[in-house]
Amino acid sequence: MAANKKQHYIPQFYMRKFSQDNSHLFVYNLKRQQAYSGTIKNLCQSKYFYGNDLKLETFLNQIETKQSPILKQIIGKQDLDFLTRDTFYYLRLFILLQYSRTKDERNVANKMFEEFCSKYLKPLMKSDEELKRKGYTSSQIDNLKIVCSDFYKVSMEAAFEKVDSIIDLEYVLLINKTSKNFIFSDAPVVFYNYKRIKNRSTTGCKSRGLQIFLPLSKNIMLILIDNNMYNIKKDAHTTIFVTKEEDIDSLNTLQFYNCLENVFFSEELDKKYVETLYSQNKNEIEKREAIIETVSSKELPNNRRSDIDVLYRADISYKLKLSFIKLNKQSSMSYKRSIKRHLKKHPNFVLVRNENINETIRKIIDRNEGIGLF
Repeated sequence: MAANKKQHYIPQFYMRKFSQDNSHLFVYNLKRQQAYSGTIKNLCQSKYFYGNDLKLETFLNQIETKQSPILKQIIGKQDLDFLTRDTFYYLRLFILLQYSRTKDERNVANKMFEEFCSKYLKPLMKSDEELKRKGYTSSQIDNLKIVCSDFYKVSMEAAFEKVDSIIDLEYVLLINKTSKNFIFSDAPVVFYNYKRIKNRSTTGCKSRGLQIFLPLSKNIMLILIDNNMYNIKKDAHTTIFVTKEEDIDSLNTLQFYNCLENVFFSEELDKKYVETLYSQNKNEIEKREAIIETVSSKELPNNRRSDIDVLYRADISYKLKLSFIKLNKQSSMSYKRSIKRHLKKHPNFVLVRNENINETIRKIIDRNEGIGLF
């Protein structure tokens, strides 16, 4: 068991894609604002992160044996046309699992569980007659710390359910032709959207205008994009050759905004570049809060209530600008009209790419069935 004590929330095979010697990476810690060389086996890991029974750790290792060769082929071929139905599935699963298994996402999950307990569980406890008879006061219940150590696994399980929710996105490789290298953070999968709605998330798997960014090596990045909302300037069927350093700066800056503690880079020569990039943006990087909001509420008999809640994480505040991706003006205007029309009736309802899903959500909210939307 001791051999599996260090459990990685970013797979070692992924980090090695950026390493010059297959064993080390350079690390920049945001809090200390210091860079150092680190051994991959000691990076992005925590003692029994997935539990000391090793079941989840073993399961993830089995999946990674299928995913690692796919990433290796993508980097080697610099193309996506070779993907089969099965390899395409495991690529999508890698993206969603990696997004959900980081230390940062675990912190967010814990925050959401705390919010849920505060809003629902503790009020129920306060009204429980048995607890009242036992002498528990409201203040004592408020001060209770309720912990669910496995709650973060909910989002990891959801990754398997959402695999097909991003199948309609266009998949494109960015081939870095500049003198600057791609970096990655301890939360390397970034969900982003050019379209914003105040106090609402637009980066769900089914959101219109969604973009997903994942660096694969210092020279290769994978992007997934809603091609109905954007015009994409490609150089080949599945590739874009990035020749402007400003684009690389923008994509690397996005990693800082998604980061929890550390960013990683391949070469010691990149140290000054990484330090400068963070220095230019550190005052703008905001802590992204986990939010739980009631979008609909209805009183029921016997002092009961039916709520529909949305749990989400605040979107990244950074304004990404890339020379090869532009908003499709016609689609953007249509989206703006749709949002304006629907928000009048459903103030907390955000349209998704699939109209059938939009209709289902509208019916749920109209009927107030008490179904939680996560």
